[in-house]
Amino acid sequence: MPTNLEQLLRGLPARTCPAGLLEKIQQAINQKLLLKSLWRKVAAYTAGFLTLSGTLIVFRSYFWTEIAHSSFSVYLQVILSDYDKVLVYWKEMSLSLLESLPIVNVMAWSLLLFFGIGLLTKLFQIWSQSFNYHKHILTH
Repeated sequence: MPTNLEQLLRGLPARTCPAGLLEKIQQAINQKLLLKSLWRKVAAYTAGFLTLSGTLIVFRSYFWTEIAHSSFSVYLQVILSDYDKVLVYWKEMSLSLLESLPIVNVMAWSLLLFFGIGLLTKLFQIWSQSFNYHKHILTH
């Protein structure tokens, strides 16, 4: 019987890792990184959407004030009330209506809405990726 610990350990069979252990470890690391990335994206897009929503709320009152002070509502009332004149002078009435509309405000509001819809779309894509990630974890 050997008394030296080193000789005793040499006599033991060598332990090997189970097959696929390194792949499972790498897969778990990748899944954690993916989840962390998804949460960062959700936080960034949510912050962007909240900022955009606040801007839309502030800009909405400014937008309606501009429309109220412009002659857009007057031309719109004429178009809605005098059908005969509109049919005769439809080109002039439509151009007057367009000229009285605060175009810069309409474009800015449309752009903000476009970005808001884009942010919501991206958030739903990330949410579906996260849902698929959790579904994958539960099934394996």
